[in-house]
Formats: sequence, C-alpha cells, structure tokens
Amino acid sequence: MKRRVNGNITVYMGVVTGLILTLVFSLIEVTHFRSLGQEKDILSQAATEGVMAQYNRPLWKDYRILAVDGGFGSSSFSEEAIGAEAMKYAQANSHNSLLSLQPTEVAIKNDTLLSDWDGATFLKEASLAQRYEVPVDLLDAGSALCGQMESDAAGEGNMSDVLTQAQNSLDEAESIKEETAEDTASGEMAQVEVPKEPPENPILTMQEWKAKGVLAQVLSQDVTLSGATISAERPSNRSLQQGRGEVVSIDASDRVLYGLYFQNHFQSFTNPMQHDGLAYEWEYIINGKTSDEENLKATVEKLLLLREVQNFLAIQKIESCQLTAEATAMTLVGFTGNPAIIKGVKQGILAAWAYMESVLDVRALLAGKKVPLLKTASNWTSDVTNIGACLEIHNQAKEDPKGISYEAYLLGFTYMTPVKEVGQHCLDVVEAGIRSTPGYENVRIDHMVARVTFDFSYEGYPTFASLIGAGHRIGTYHFQKEWESSYYK
Repeated sequence: MKRRVNGNITVYMGVVTGLILTLVFSLIEVTHFRSLGQEKDILSQAATEGVMAQYNRPLWKDYRILAVDGGFGSSSFSEEAIGAEAMKYAQANSHNSLLSLQPTEVAIKNDTLLSDWDGATFLKEASLAQRYEVPVDLLDAGSALCGQMESDAAGEGNMSDVLTQAQNSLDEAESIKEETAEDTASGEMAQVEVPKEPPENPILTMQEWKAKGVLAQVLSQDVTLSGATISAERPSNRSLQQGRGEVVSIDASDRVLYGLYFQNHFQSFTNPMQHDGLAYEWEYIINGKTSDEENLKATVEKLLLLREVQNFLAIQKIESCQLTAEATAMTLVGFTGNPAIIKGVKQGILAAWAYMESVLDVRALLAGKKVPLLKTASNWTSDVTNIGACLEIHNQAKEDPKGISYEAYLLGFTYMTPVKEVGQHCLDVVEAGIRSTPGYENVRIDHMVARVTFDFSYEGYPTFASLIGAGHRIGTYHFQKEWESSYYK
C-alpha cells in the first residue's frame, strides 16, 4: 500500500524564496552591468587602435614617423571619416561579444596633427624616434658640441668689431702717411720714415676675397651643383589644417635629438640618399631658401662665419702666428710709432688670417673631411705671408680624423635655428617625399593625425532584470567612454 504525501509551501517560505531569487538575479544583473562597463573599455580601445593602426606607410617607411592620414589619401581632411572608421571597428568587435553592447556614436573630442604648432609635433616624434637609437654618451657629446657652437656663434659680432677697428687703424696710418708726404713736399723734416714699397696687406686682400661669391671661394668649377627647387605649394607657404590638441613642448634635448634624426633621414651636400626633389634637404631645413644652390650658399656663409670665430680664438694661442702678425703689422704701420694703431692692425691681420684658414676648412668639410673644432700650431694650415698659394682653389685644410664633419656643423646650425623654422621646413621636405610615392600624390602633411581622443557612446540592455519583480523599471543602459591614443607620448 502506497503512502500518499501532500506537498505544500507556506506563505513565509514563498516570500523568502522570492527574496532569495531577487537577490540572486540582482547580483547577476549587477555583474552583467559591470561587465558591460568593462566591455565599453575594451571596445573603445580596440576601435581606437584599429584607426591608429592605419598609419601612413611611406611616412613610416622613409621617415620612421607614425601618423594616420585624416584625408585617407584624398586632399580633404574629414573628422567624420575618422570617426566613421572608429565606429566601424567598434561595431565589428561588438558583434563578437556575448554581452550585446552596441556603439551608437563616435565623436572626436580633440586631435593633434603633425603640422600643429609649426611642425613641433613632427619634431617631437622625430626626437622620440631618435632617443631610442642614440646612446647616452653620443647624446651628451652632441649636446656639448651644439652648446659650444652656439657659444662660438655669439662671437660673430666681435669679428666685425675687430675688422672695423683694424680699418680705422689703417685709415689713421694713411692720414699720418699723407701728412708726412706733405711735410716732405714743403721742405719740412719728416717726423716718420714711410716705406716706399709697402708689403701686401692681408686685411685688404681678404676684403677683396670676401667680395667674391662664397661658393666660388670654396668649390672648384668642376663641381656640379643641384639645380632643384621646392614647390610653391608647400606646407610653409599655405594655410594649414589645425588640430585641437595641447601644445607640444620642445626642449634643448629634443633639439639635439631631432638634429641627429635629420642626419639619418635627410640628405645633404656630403650625404646624398637618392631622394627625389631637393638634393640638399638638411640645408633647406636650416635656411628655407627655394633652391638647392641658395641653401648651400647660405650654409657656407654660416660655416665661414663660425669657423672664422673659432679660428680667431685659436690663433690667439699660436705663438708663431702672433709673431708673424705683429711683424707684418710693424712693416705696414710701424712707421706711425703708435702702439694702438699697430695693435689694431695686428688684430685685423689675425682676423684676416683666421678667415683664410676658414676658407680652407670649409673646402675640406665640403669634401667630406673632418677638421678640429679648435686648432693648434700643429694642424694650422694657411700662411699669411703666402696668401695667393693658400687660396688656390684646390688647397684645403689639414684633415683631422678626430675632428668634426660638415654634418656635425649642420647639427649645430639646426640646434641654433628657431624651432618654428625647423618644423615648417621639415614639413615641406617630408610632404614632398611622401607625394613622390605612387598612390600618395594628394597627401597633405597637415592631415596627418599623431594623437586623437575619441568619445564613444554605447547602449546596453538588462538581461536578468526581467526575472526580477521590478525589472520593468530598468530601461536601456547608456555608457560613455573617452579613449586617447598618441604616437608621441
């Protein structure tokens, strides 16, 4: 005989069971909600990185700089197109999720372009790219060299004062000479003895030499110069697209690093790289002239001025040069008996001699050789008593394997050139380089995005709340997430 058991549940037990289930499903829904929050972070990151992974290939291949073309190959910049790309990646990734979080909107909150702040963004990326390749000791050596060149360049004005004083001394000596001639003609006793055949005056000879074109002083006629020019439709010559990002700061270390970067990525007179367009790209970055020849000429002028200062400092410590200059000054104006005139002419002779040595130095530098930063008697080349032979076009300064090269001087000039000018001219060269690549003829450097912040909006729906008595009170979940990606931070 089977025993029959009656099942029943009390009201109390039903209430307790309902409360327990409500608690369980509430906890599960909270977990679901938190998972949706984590999912929005994952989708935002994936979408942003998907967009930033579409960096411009020639820009990376040729210049090791990362940026996304905001025009996507066209000549028009479009934030909407960039946002649409981010939305595409967010939607594609959301379809692979079990949480069913849906992206509803993507907006660009701010962005930074390579051209922003006169190319400072490009220079910052360049310096960061170089920082990982340059040993600390090389960076320190570059910083010291640039600092020394900057200090020496500050003395260029003093050279002008020295030559002015020398010319005044020569004029004063000439006045004394004329007065003596008048006294002699009038039958009076001349107080000074004037040489009838004065020797060659190095000061006047160097003034005549300086009047020649600077390239003619340092390059022989058999050297073929590039005739390339830069397009008038260049970034520095037009109105550029502006980003909305923060200011990019450039410090002294960055100035050395992007100079070292230029050495590896831009061709110069002594370092051809077979790039299309300008043959002297680095010289253009420093000077900004429209043709290769003009940029080389401006660079040579800078070289001669700086080497003149450095050689003038060096010659003050070379005793043999001091004695020769003093003897020459005595021969020229010693008849005046005026120590101030003799000293002024002596310093002018030393300045002219320093310039003569500088001409020989620049010839050696342009030939790919190295010269000492500060010379001594052992490596001094020129002879003020034989100016004609020294200035013969094929003569060069003595080479010093431990000295500094033409490119080292370009590094120093880059360091001394205002960041704004360097940045603008870099953009010109890089855009021209990218446009020479087939398929990228319409690319604009001011469309290149180096940093972007997206603002993503998402919708999600409760899953377990419908099993809770109050589930109908929970509507759609809304999420907002900003995600930033930067190539230079």
